[in-house]
Amino acid sequence: MININNSSNFIVKYKESWVEEGLLFIKQEFCEYGDLFDFMETLEENNFKFNIDFFWDLIFQMLSVI
Repeated sequence: MININNSSNFIVKYKESWVEEGLLFIKQEFCEYGDLFDFMETLEENNFKFNIDFFWDLIFQMLSVI
């Protein structure tokens, strides 16, 4: 089983979950600065020049917290 309460500062923390009227609700911590999609959009809006090294670094960071 995977521990969903990983101690990384880069993972949204799981708070609780429950089922209500047949629907699953999952409560997570609030992401004050948005999610990865928001981050990438902000970079694009600021004309950030994406390159392969950027994406490899991003992938490495995501995998290193598992």
